[in-house]
Amino acid sequence: MGHFFVYSNSDKVMGINNGGVMLVARRDKMDPIYQEASAAISKSKNYSSINMLFYPSNYISQLDAIRNHKSEYDHEKQVYDEIRPRLYESYVNFRTKELANKTSPELIDSVLKIFFSIGSKLTHEFIADGEVLRIAEKPSGVNTFFTGKKIGETLGSCNLKKIKDIEVTEKQIMFFNGDDNFMTVTRDRCYSRN
Repeated sequence: MGHFFVYSNSDKVMGINNGGVMLVARRDKMDPIYQEASAAISKSKNYSSINMLFYPSNYISQLDAIRNHKSEYDHEKQVYDEIRPRLYESYVNFRTKELANKTSPELIDSVLKIFFSIGSKLTHEFIADGEVLRIAEKPSGVNTFFTGKKIGETLGSCNLKKIKDIEVTEKQIMFFNGDDNFMTVTRDRCYSRN
């Protein structure tokens, strides 16, 4: 149901809910073990068809999953429990250069969408005809209602051409221009060097 495993619009990365925050994982590493665990559990429990793929924007709560999609939720939880001990074996700690020769805007968008999807005070957008990445605060619901602004104060920005590699960990994302780390984001803050 997308509670534990959340697929984004990328063939490179996916989200994994690890007790509240969403971890960004490598699909080339996760997909094979996910398929293997899912098939084994489906066979042992005689599940016929399970549909669990949602995008981060359609993420549903655990309560909703348990109430309205019990069999899918149970299946997904069993798969997650089997895979969880292996999560940190470079599945959720990696560099984007390991996945693609060039760090594309689509890959950057997918990584940030997953990373900021749950429990984050930050969000992102592409401005200047998609040439610039802007990291900003998420405004409060009250602020959005009265001002109409869906994205808050800018905390960091950079030209997309400057991003040559991204290091993804469970707690932060670091942007590199060659060997130099010029911007780091956590779920609460953005640090940048000019």
